[in-house]
Amino acid sequence: MVTAEKILQRAEKHRNLGRFDKTSAISFLNDALYEVSKRQSLKIRETYNNFTENPIKLNDNVIKIDSVKINNNETERFRARVMPNGEVLLYIRNNGDFREIKPSDNISIDKIDFEYTGYKQIESSSDEIDIPNKFETAVVYFVRSKMFEEIGELEFSNYFLSQYMREISMKSNPTIDVTSKPSKYSLL
Repeated sequence: MVTAEKILQRAEKHRNLGRFDKTSAISFLNDALYEVSKRQSLKIRETYNNFTENPIKLNDNVIKIDSVKINNNETERFRARVMPNGEVLLYIRNNGDFREIKPSDNISIDKIDFEYTGYKQIESSSDEIDIPNKFETAVVYFVRSKMFEEIGELEFSNYFLSQYMREISMKSNPTIDVTSKPSKYSLL
C-alpha cells in the first residue's frame, strides 16, 4: 500500500506544477480513487452484524452494490439502495412492492454480507490508499490532470487525462501474444 502523500508528491513533480494546498490535492485524489474504482469495479466485501438501524453506514464510499446476502442467503425478497450521503437502506418485498425495513419490524436479521464497488475516502495525506499497485500511475495522471485544470492549463490537463485513460486501458485489458506454428503452405 502507498500513502496519499507519496501519490501527491509524484503528481506535483511535474515542472509546471507548484505546490498545491493539501485540501484541493486530497479532493483531486478522492476524485481519482472514485474514477478508478468505478472503471475497474474494484470489489469490497463487508459483513454487518447486529441489524439495529436502517440506514446502514458502510466503512467505504459505495459506488454500486453488487450483491446482498442476509443470513448467508442471497434472496430476491431483499434489496439495498445507496443514498447520496453514502448510507445504505434495506428494503423487503411485501405484496409485490418493496418497503423500507425498520429495526422494529419482526424480521430476524443476524448477519448482512455486502459486496460492492467502492473506495476508502482519503481524509489526510498520511492515509493509506487501498488500490492495486498497477493503478497507482493512473491515479497520479488523474491528479495531475485535475491540478492543471485548476490552474487553467487545459492542454496539459487533457494530455494527462489521456495518459490516465491509456494507463487504465493498458492495465485492465492485458493483451496476450499468440504464436502459432507455420503451416506446411507458409513460406517460412
